[in-house]
Amino acid sequence: MKFFSRTKPRHRLWQRLLLLVCLFTSSHLYAQQSALSKKISIRFTGESMAAALEKVEKQAGLKLAFNAANTNGYKAPVTEYTDKTLEQVLKALLQHTSLSFREANGYIIISKENNAPVRTKGKLVGQVTDEEQREPVPGANIRIGSNGAVTDANGHFSITLPAGNYTAIISYVGFAYKEIPGVTVKDDSTSTLDIVLQKDKRQLGEVTVRADRVITTNDRQLIEEIRTARGITSGISSEQITISVDRSASEVARRVSGVTLQDGFISIRGMTPRYNPVYLNNAFLPSTDPNKRAFNFDLLPSSVIDRMIVYKSPVPELPADFAGGVVKVYTKKSVPIRRLEISLNAQYRTGNKFFDDHVQGGSGKYDWLGFDDGTRAMPVNMPRNPYGMVILGDVPGTPDAYLAANGAITDALLKRSVQSWNLSKKYHPADLQGDMTYYTYANIGKLKLNSVTVGRYENQRSFYSTKTARNANMYRDTVFPAPGVALTPFTLPSFRAGHDSVYSSSIRLAAMQHFSLIINDRNEITAMGLMNRSTKQVLQINTVNEWFASEAASLFIRRMENAYNTQDLYMGMLGGSHKTGNQKHLLEWTASYSQGLNKDPNQFSNVYNPDDASIIGDRAGAGKFVQTDSTTWKLNAGTRKNTTIGRFTDGEGDEQRWQGSLDYTLTPLLQKKDFLIRAGAYAESRRKRYFYSALAYKNFPELGYSESPWDNLGDSLLYAMQTRNVRMYTNVQEVGLGGAQTNGYTATFDNVAGYMASSLPVSFRWPFGKRPMMKLDIYGGLRVEYSKRIVLDTRGLQLLEEYLPNSAGQQVLVGTAPPTHQYFFLPSVNATLHMNDKWQLRASYGKTLNRPELRELSPFVTYNPSDGFTYIGKPTLHDARIDNYDLRLEWYPAAGEAVSAGFYYKHLNQPIEETMANTNTGIPGFTHSNMPFARIYGIELEVRKQLGFLGGDVFEHMGLIVNACYNFTEASNQAMMVDAPGYLNYYPGGENRAFTGAAPWILNAGLFYDHKASGSRISLQYNVLAERIITNTSGGRLIDLEPPVIERSRHLLDLSVLQKIGRHVSVAAQNLLNAAIRHYVDNDFNKKFNTDPTLFEWTIHGPIRTEYNKYIRGDYYIRDYKPGIYYTLGFQFNL
Repeated sequence: MKFFSRTKPRHRLWQRLLLLVCLFTSSHLYAQQSALSKKISIRFTGESMAAALEKVEKQAGLKLAFNAANTNGYKAPVTEYTDKTLEQVLKALLQHTSLSFREANGYIIISKENNAPVRTKGKLVGQVTDEEQREPVPGANIRIGSNGAVTDANGHFSITLPAGNYTAIISYVGFAYKEIPGVTVKDDSTSTLDIVLQKDKRQLGEVTVRADRVITTNDRQLIEEIRTARGITSGISSEQITISVDRSASEVARRVSGVTLQDGFISIRGMTPRYNPVYLNNAFLPSTDPNKRAFNFDLLPSSVIDRMIVYKSPVPELPADFAGGVVKVYTKKSVPIRRLEISLNAQYRTGNKFFDDHVQGGSGKYDWLGFDDGTRAMPVNMPRNPYGMVILGDVPGTPDAYLAANGAITDALLKRSVQSWNLSKKYHPADLQGDMTYYTYANIGKLKLNSVTVGRYENQRSFYSTKTARNANMYRDTVFPAPGVALTPFTLPSFRAGHDSVYSSSIRLAAMQHFSLIINDRNEITAMGLMNRSTKQVLQINTVNEWFASEAASLFIRRMENAYNTQDLYMGMLGGSHKTGNQKHLLEWTASYSQGLNKDPNQFSNVYNPDDASIIGDRAGAGKFVQTDSTTWKLNAGTRKNTTIGRFTDGEGDEQRWQGSLDYTLTPLLQKKDFLIRAGAYAESRRKRYFYSALAYKNFPELGYSESPWDNLGDSLLYAMQTRNVRMYTNVQEVGLGGAQTNGYTATFDNVAGYMASSLPVSFRWPFGKRPMMKLDIYGGLRVEYSKRIVLDTRGLQLLEEYLPNSAGQQVLVGTAPPTHQYFFLPSVNATLHMNDKWQLRASYGKTLNRPELRELSPFVTYNPSDGFTYIGKPTLHDARIDNYDLRLEWYPAAGEAVSAGFYYKHLNQPIEETMANTNTGIPGFTHSNMPFARIYGIELEVRKQLGFLGGDVFEHMGLIVNACYNFTEASNQAMMVDAPGYLNYYPGGENRAFTGAAPWILNAGLFYDHKASGSRISLQYNVLAERIITNTSGGRLIDLEPPVIERSRHLLDLSVLQKIGRHVSVAAQNLLNAAIRHYVDNDFNKKFNTDPTLFEWTIHGPIRTEYNKYIRGDYYIRDYKPGIYYTLGFQFNL
């Protein structure tokens, strides 16, 4: 024990000294070996060699000794190394340079080789193609040593470099990085290297870069978005849009299940446009039409659309103001690609007045750009009231005593009229359309900024001639006479029959800029700006061929009305998406501002009468007009007030809207990602105004007859006044409701909303645990909205009550205005049963509403010459309340394929409908009314299927899309009877009728062929909808019986062919069947077109007695024409 006690310290000392020596030696040897064997991960982006070596120093934590001058002329390849030794990285980096490396005294020394061999040169050529599409990849980077090239538009490249063995490095955004070792270049010879690249899903997600288009949302993505949506949705992807030749969003939308269109406005499941709000990137799109609540889809070009989703069932985060569906249009995404796409299209419509035959009233030198050069502008310094309307002093009844001020104003207005009232023929060889889309990106440190810029220009003309009539096919008889005895016509003083010739020209300018700033994989900021200008000029020439007039002064045998309209839409939006690192919290927000501008300058109306030799019968009474080659005309210089003689109007309005939304999602259990808690807020503020100056010239000079006086009417008037010393004067024409002489309105609307919602997933086996696991997702919540709405006339007054005169001339209260402040509580619940990964069943319920549009609430009457109708406001409209029920079975057989069948039911309390209205001018009038109730229910079927299962090469590249909708609608057929308030009276046809705008059935079908290898893409698309009521009947007194207007069924067939011939060439034909547009007055109330007289009854319940009235009437057309087949020839270029 002592021995060990004495020797232990010395033994441990030697052990420790030996250990230290070994450790020092091994660590020194390890350090010597690890300098070059140290592993690093590094990425080079084509920077200078000096910068690349500095990057290696920083990454490896070692000092590299080199002379920067020796690295001049060399660049690093575009490549990336992961977990490679320093020696491997330096060898690859310095390959094909005169530089070498060695290690000495803890340093890595980079030096120039003085005895580097002199090499002769050779050439390397080849083509880069896309593995999936088998198409060339333009703009790809090829790097070989210090040499490089970029592929041209056909994917070809050529590089001259010294002979030797190389590693080729190929990179392009959207494709996987690729290295090809062992590439041999021989002296004075050309070597070939063809390269095939694969898509890099990490960079572009699901973006498809084709030779002709960038597709940012394909059908597979769309189907997945529909499958995982919280509610019931339908949609269309950019892949479908690019294969067609749809010019506007309206043509795109009609291919979505359950969707129909009328004049650019969208109907969903039979619900008229007013029930279907439109959002662009989650920001509401305002209407630029002063008389419409809905957004006109013709204004939005298809070139800016990435995808369109229609939400058909309520969820708490959706806006509550809808019944048919919420349409969300998403613009093209900015993606990390550098690419310029240009397409040019020439278009021709059969039946158009092209070349020198297109007639229009007045023109300016900038019309082709969509801007007026001042030709149509109101003269400066016109007297106006605070609302912007032109005001004039009272004009004495005798022309000799007109006011001097009025005379000066009249002279200024006449200078404008001289330029615009002369009709002229314009040269127009073909319609034109040009599109440009530019993608680019930039890396800002660790941030990534992606950008896409879109522009469009359109120039189009159209012409059609249609039959028209008013109060036709009516008879005095109440029973049919004996066989062989003719019925006795019942002709109202407003009976007219004739035809319209309509010339229209339109210009559209659109531009969109979208930025996406990707901070990291959890945070992204987006910004979007949109500008759209749509200009349209319409000249409508109405000729009456047959009439019954109470007096000659009320007969306008030829009326020419010219309307010029510009609609501007400006929108700016900023949004963001932010997710925490633990994936539990998601915050999404948007802030936007939009402005819609509408201008209707110098809309004029002039009336012409033919010579007596062209008249058969009487001008006052029954008569006919028969035009011959010798027929002459002259201006009707009558002075009756409130007619369209010498009348011209100027309207201007704008709507500004501020919107903001905030949505928060909490995922409390990461292992249960389907369990969500959501909350959000929404706020909007609207300011809208419209003023309308209606003026008319009086004391026209008498002009003589001529063959076509309208060609130089303005010059003739000016000459007559100068030579005959005739002075004209100007009157203001005022219109309004309830004694409110108002030519405009101002309105404000503020809305604040909030919601709470939760998603609860439940998994179970049924029955008795023997079947596979199923999951039930229940998503529901409550949305609360508060709104404040004020509508004022141009006197600053708000009309709170509505009165109408009865047959005795007494004013009867027929309605009161809705409250200014309102609260709405709107629950909703959606349940989805996932039976397996292919089948799921959805059920939903929710409450929504439909608010009157601010224009509809204004006590304002205006006439629109472009469509020939008078629009009448109704301040007593109330909000409609809707209960929505949905059930849908969905099957997803394969990626990008879906089959669904669903049932829906909607009950509307006080629905708002567009109805006919009586006017004292004989011109058709429209207003809006609350009906007591309406019910809409139906079934939907949708199929998206690839046809490869049929076998054969042709079907391998074909796909089929079919969707159909069958509607059952019921609305109250109650008539408003001011002579018998409180009594229920119904129009002929029973107590219920079809809901306005609802087609009983709709069918859309598309057959698509896409052969990527040959560059052939073909689409054949068919669309049809059944007859539907477009304007409901109305009446205010016992004798009123205004029948509804019905649109007849139309069958549309479109063919599009795109073939790669050098550049891509496309040909297309739309409306191949040249389906006619036909609107008829259902004079006998039987909802079927029949010109043969029909006997029907109308029972009227009065306060004293019940009357049973019988009528014999037949239907007649008010619009009947074929719009023509539309042919397109297009060229596409990519740079």
